[in-house]
Amino acid sequence: MSNNRHNRIINTHHVETVLEVKDRTARNIMRRMRKHFAKEKHQPIILQEFLEYTKLPLEFVLEKLGWNKP
Repeated sequence: MSNNRHNRIINTHHVETVLEVKDRTARNIMRRMRKHFAKEKHQPIILQEFLEYTKLPLEFVLEKLGWNKP
């Protein structure tokens, strides 16, 4: 698997899809991740950080987002 996939940007829609939560909850999770990684509001969360924060397996997240297709 290429390292490029780990650099993909995660947004609230992705959080909603993977974690099966509502919009407001996804925004709160994004806010907590930014705080955890000491990022400002305009700085993106990348897939690698999302995986580290949620402790979810890479293949599960890729499957949920449809990113594992060639």
